[in-house]
Amino acid sequence: MASSSSKACTTIDFEGTDCGDYRIHKLIGKGTFGRVYVATNNKAKLRGGDTFTPTSLAIKCINLGAANYNSTQKRWLDREINILNDPDLKKHPNIVRYVEYFTHENFLCIVMDYYEGGNLYAYIRKRKSIQESAFMEYLDQLSNGLEFLHSKSILHRDVKTKNVLLTAQNDLKLADFGVARKVEEIDLKLTKLVGTPNCMSPEVLNRETYDFKTDIWSLGCVCFEMGCGEYAFLGSSRSAITKKVTSKQLPDFDRLQYSGPIKNMIRKMLEFKPADRPSASEVKTFVSEQKPKTSFDVSNISQQMTKSSLHDSGIVTSERRRSQRTSESCEESAALGSTLSENTGLQRQSANMQAKIVKMIGDHKATKKLERIMRFFNKNPTDYPGLEEKVKDVVGVGLHNKILPFVFALKGMEEGIKRIPGQADDEDDMFSTAHETADNT
Repeated sequence: MASSSSKACTTIDFEGTDCGDYRIHKLIGKGTFGRVYVATNNKAKLRGGDTFTPTSLAIKCINLGAANYNSTQKRWLDREINILNDPDLKKHPNIVRYVEYFTHENFLCIVMDYYEGGNLYAYIRKRKSIQESAFMEYLDQLSNGLEFLHSKSILHRDVKTKNVLLTAQNDLKLADFGVARKVEEIDLKLTKLVGTPNCMSPEVLNRETYDFKTDIWSLGCVCFEMGCGEYAFLGSSRSAITKKVTSKQLPDFDRLQYSGPIKNMIRKMLEFKPADRPSASEVKTFVSEQKPKTSFDVSNISQQMTKSSLHDSGIVTSERRRSQRTSESCEESAALGSTLSENTGLQRQSANMQAKIVKMIGDHKATKKLERIMRFFNKNPTDYPGLEEKVKDVVGVGLHNKILPFVFALKGMEEGIKRIPGQADDEDDMFSTAHETADNT
């Protein structure tokens, strides 16, 4: 545990001050008993000299002297710290990483990793909904995190989009264990009313006994929200929401722009009876079964690309696409480019495809990211698993399945360009090696 600073902090507004070993920078969230800030470790500066850039961390500062702070809140805080301090949780890829806690004046400060992608709630509102390919990746990660928690006898009890954080690569982290509870088999059934009304299960709202399946109901609510951008259960008050949920008024699943099996799984997670809901492990198995057997079977590329996306990009006509022979070899990507090489506008089509992929990546480094992906592909034309990992690393898990088919098509176009009569065999491809040293990571 870190030592307490001698400098007094009499207010919860810590921006621009030091708390313990940490420099507080900006406020990023607040609640009943405290606030959350972005901070850096002052001691870290001593290790790296003037060129060291300290890692950003998140600090939750809880006011232990608040008028409404009581023994129940203290018990929850103790539980939260004990749960987060589990060495296995610290290493899990889909759970927020705890660093330490310390007391500073009359505040308890909990230090965790900071994730610059914000929370899933804000991410959904910016995009209105999450596309199916990204949704499946997110569901895979969320069910992975819950499966692990449940295997450790930990019940989260407040799974919601505001408690799911995103990394810069759009990977998900379950956060806020303020009301989490570690239960043993002898004490498996709980009755305490905790959580957020919009995501509370019927058994919790009815103050009945509940177990791990209440987290699954909440996960179903998160899934519905990802699919349409709104809560599954809306109401002007807790009592209105309670009435909807406990009277079995299910949301309109037709609002979800997902395939039938996915809608059915979300519906199962929102079954009224806990026993009828799947476990986190069963949800995870469902995701793995729905994924293609291999992401890099080139014969599936034309199927992964929709007719509209191919037509909009000017790649091929539907008739030509249906007639193309495919195989698992990367030579088939070249065959696609070769088939199109008679088209004198192939270079323009390649440029359009590049622009399309850059737009899909959607950030100020998108062009550089595409260059890195294509350089890897050019150097390793048959290393499909390696390409998949490269794309995941560069653009994040949430985007890689969406972008991969277009990367294959772009590769095919570039191979076709090389075969255009009059094109020099040793001509540099569209991605210059000028940035090789800077981007070869």
